[in-house]
Amino acid sequence: MTEEDWLDAALQVVAEGGLKALAIEPLAKRMGISKGSFYWHFKNRRALLLELLKFWDSIEIDFQERLLAESNDPETFLISTFTLLVEDDTNKCIFLALSNELKDAEVRAVYEKAVDRRIKLFHDAYVALGMDKKQSAQKAIITFNLYLGLIKSLLDTPEKVPKLNGKSKLMIAVTKLILP
Repeated sequence: MTEEDWLDAALQVVAEGGLKALAIEPLAKRMGISKGSFYWHFKNRRALLLELLKFWDSIEIDFQERLLAESNDPETFLISTFTLLVEDDTNKCIFLALSNELKDAEVRAVYEKAVDRRIKLFHDAYVALGMDKKQSAQKAIITFNLYLGLIKSLLDTPEKVPKLNGKSKLMIAVTKLILP
């Protein structure tokens, strides 16, 4: 097993159960290996957590760079980015798991960077759509808060989120809210 194998498995554990679910022995059992392998790569749970934060952060940065490279149209970019952030179950679960552990300074730093990245993506899209910087900044904050509320609702109380005959129609309705 490689360090990345441990990090991939740990990412799924956190997505499913939050940071509190991250424990060495259950993780090793889930992977079907002895926990001795863990200590080959990490000193302890804290070291795993710190590496996991870096790992997730790098995944986020790669994701953002790919989105930016793939889009020429700012409206399409805005809609695609918002939709992907909402529909990527692992990513939104990790993001919310971090938001629940902000007393930990390292977790807070990674979470705040992720928040800033999302807001910047939205802001830059609004600027590219012709809004001035002040309006773009305000609209980006509103869009981020819509995103945060929506993913929290989808995970915590999905029965209270309007179905609108499917997820795609929900995203179409949300799209109308985020466009200038």
